[in-house]
Amino acid sequence: MFALLRKNILFRRLFYASFVGSLGDWFNNVAVLILVLTLTYSSLVVGVTLAMRVIPYLIAGPIGGVLSDRLRRTWVMIACDLIR
Repeated sequence: MFALLRKNILFRRLFYASFVGSLGDWFNNVAVLILVLTLTYSSLVVGVTLAMRVIPYLIAGPIGGVLSDRLRRTWVMIACDLIR
């Protein structure tokens, strides 16, 4: 993988962009959970908040995988953008 990062500039840019985006998502999760804990003083509400952020991925992930295997991926991407 390191050889691919060294040789392929497009892959390197994609890798760095993905890393920065994931880091931003992680900071967002931490900030929201700390805010919820600060406002409510309840670990139950923090757990529910975390679950509510994860549940859509658990539901939509398998469905999206099946749809992208069976249908044209361009149409699936367009439909997902329209639904979002």
